[in-house]
Amino acid sequence: MAVILISPLEAKLLKPTRNGEEKEVLIVNAKRRLYYPIKNDGLLYAMEGPMRLEFISRYPVLRKKKKSHSFHYRIVLDGRDTVQVNHGYKVQKTIKSIQHPKHKYTHSGNYFINLGKGSHTVEILAGANLKFPVLIRVLAKEFESIGKNKEVLAPMVHQNAVHLVTDKKDVKYYECTSNLPLQVEASGEKTLRILSRLE
Repeated sequence: MAVILISPLEAKLLKPTRNGEEKEVLIVNAKRRLYYPIKNDGLLYAMEGPMRLEFISRYPVLRKKKKSHSFHYRIVLDGRDTVQVNHGYKVQKTIKSIQHPKHKYTHSGNYFINLGKGSHTVEILAGANLKFPVLIRVLAKEFESIGKNKEVLAPMVHQNAVHLVTDKKDVKYYECTSNLPLQVEASGEKTLRILSRLE
């Protein structure tokens, strides 16, 4: 097992290449966040991989109810593969809308897709039997790799590392069993990635 400390990568908000004219601005944690409603014609995105996409969606409701609100949409990747995304969340009281101040909004539903190298299209289609359009924002991040701004953490209790070569890079792995658990120490705002392999 390798434990890697990674500096956070900035995410880029993607704008639809089709039907991106209509927007909704939500106030989330005192910050303005741009969302796009998924209507009947759907939203279309075009991008160049490799990258990791994060789909952040919320559902608008007129009345603040304690129960969860179910909502869904479809993702069509490169015109071939279709994914049905289903969420169910309660209302997040702190979310406000610039355009619709009387509306309430659910907690965010998050879904991730990894894209390989090359050109890609992502179409987002509205789900059936929903009273209101789902609001969505799509963020793109580069893939993290071991290198700049990354550090492999050594266990607090010393043990010898096993060196494995991955993509022409030497990565240190440490044994982790029920009798020999791994303990690491880190500080600051970082992303902790754990890589594991079965011997």
